[in-house]
Amino acid sequence: VSPAASPPADTVGVPAVTTKALTRAKSIALSNEEGQAIDSTTKEMNSVESLPRYWGHASENTDFNAMLYSNDDQVDHFTELLNTTYLARCTQDRPCPKAACPKTPGGCPCVQPDGDPGLPASYVVRRVIRVEDSRMWKRFMRKRDQIRRNRSSSIEQVEPPVCTSGLVKDQPGTFNPLDEGLNEFYLWHGTHVRAALSIAHEDFRIDMAGSNAGTMYGRGCYLAENCTKADEYARDEPHGYYEGVFALLLCRVCMGKFLYTTDRYEAAGDKVKSGEFDSTVGDRTKKANTFREFVVYNADQVYPEYVVLYSRRPRAVALETFKFELGGELHAELPVYWQHCHVNPGVNAFEAQYAVRATSRSLLQQLAQGCFPGGAGGDAFIKVISARRIEMSSMWNRYVQFKRRLRQELEASGLASFASAQLLEGKASRGVSWHAERFHKFHNSHEIRSEILTYSYLKNLTGKGVQATGTISIDTLDDSIQEHLLWHGTSRASAEAIVTADFRIPKDAKHGFRFGSGLYFAEDIGKSLSYAPLEKGSDGGSKSQFVLLCRVLCGQMHYTEGQVDGSASANAKQVGKHAVLANPLAEGPREFIVLTEMQAECFPPSHRAKIPVAARSTPSTWWRCLCPRRRALEVSEATWQQHSGL
Repeated sequence: VSPAASPPADTVGVPAVTTKALTRAKSIALSNEEGQAIDSTTKEMNSVESLPRYWGHASENTDFNAMLYSNDDQVDHFTELLNTTYLARCTQDRPCPKAACPKTPGGCPCVQPDGDPGLPASYVVRRVIRVEDSRMWKRFMRKRDQIRRNRSSSIEQVEPPVCTSGLVKDQPGTFNPLDEGLNEFYLWHGTHVRAALSIAHEDFRIDMAGSNAGTMYGRGCYLAENCTKADEYARDEPHGYYEGVFALLLCRVCMGKFLYTTDRYEAAGDKVKSGEFDSTVGDRTKKANTFREFVVYNADQVYPEYVVLYSRRPRAVALETFKFELGGELHAELPVYWQHCHVNPGVNAFEAQYAVRATSRSLLQQLAQGCFPGGAGGDAFIKVISARRIEMSSMWNRYVQFKRRLRQELEASGLASFASAQLLEGKASRGVSWHAERFHKFHNSHEIRSEILTYSYLKNLTGKGVQATGTISIDTLDDSIQEHLLWHGTSRASAEAIVTADFRIPKDAKHGFRFGSGLYFAEDIGKSLSYAPLEKGSDGGSKSQFVLLCRVLCGQMHYTEGQVDGSASANAKQVGKHAVLANPLAEGPREFIVLTEMQAECFPPSHRAKIPVAARSTPSTWWRCLCPRRRALEVSEATWQQHSGL
């Protein structure tokens, strides 16, 4: 295949399936993530339901339910908050770490501050996830407003003030202002990591209250001002992904008029249901010298705004030593914006797909345009019409298995990382590549490097302060094993088959063996589109092409500059390499050929989108002609996958 030629659509990298097999492909349930239109008053600064200004989705026009990683500056605020609310006490609810002692008032000897192993000396934040759910937020704000209307007279304030109050006032970019007159606070809730993620996505379930720790003040949602109290109920996942990792939810809570008690009072919930009170404050500091507990009986009175993932530092280990032993940055096992982010993919299988929101399509549009020849600042144009995210546990598990294998091979090699494309080309020291030169020509950058185009463009967006909403990220790519976001063009039927049955390396492909057998990917979407046929849209007239944006594990790459090198993949296998980096005549466009199906995943923000190509056309014209507004979310047309990940 010559560089100038456009090969037919049925190329290497698409599943080796027949038409009959394609018709038998299983269907995956499709949901739409685009919510109802948000009332304009919700977006107004002084509205009762106004959204926090620091939310990534604050400017959205439709309802949303999303989770995002907080930035490093905000993580520091949570470290300070944990330190501020730490109180070296325990209760009978803290389990014995040796599983040897019975439940003991005041805690068993093993969990005392001077015990063995003793109370954790501190908590080290591993990651913070912000919960942005417009519907849950509106329910919370409406309930708060109802409490305000019902309690026309002044409400007695909690004394002494809740110990989280001082810090949250000083950080308005992380914590939305509270209505202290209604006893609104930020409070902790401890639970299992997966339960915390589930609550963040689906809200609290009061009907499940007390299933783990009893109901001292009736069936309700129990919270604490001290992180050490909430930590008593946090659980890790022994021998699992979250081993040694615990979770606290930091929640906005509107207590309103509270019932105050220093004793056990299981009928407290009945007092609240009668309308006499809105919540309960159980003060055990006076009689048991432990903690105050805060209980609400309506899920709408609590908004779980943050999930704090952390590890417990033993008293015997110095803080810096402990941080060093924890290693690098922690990521959730599954992408936090997945609907299934709380599920254990090795235990509970799932298959689902979601038509993504307009804002996600907009970001995908920017990325596609930035990776299109002449599109980054030029006059060439492509338009993303629709996109789907695929959540499939089996595909994810295979990808993670190969990723783990690559990391083990890297560790055994003693190298810091496998050779990058820049190093293999020699561009790291002797100049710049055509790819980087073209990219930076349109982005006025002074740092010209031979980086992967998708990486360069997304990094450039981040550098310009573009607010990420979690759908696409380069933060989780593992550079050491050459993990990249790359494009794969194909036909609509083949794309659908890949989604349901994963990639397949064909044994008898008629073309596409330019660099040997394997799955072919490119950083340049124009190259990938040359493999995708023009196909009719649902209106019977428009023409569209289909492309997958995949997370790809390249590992150790065999490098070739041959214009055609049919033995490249065989040579790579012979010397134990995982992929081929083909850079014809050192002029590009570069192609990445991986040798096994496990190295590519229709990946975690797995998006599939239909992309009509139109050089030198205005966006409005092609939007109007190729995708009328009423069809903008027509998911039957969507076939573009993107992945995000570990």
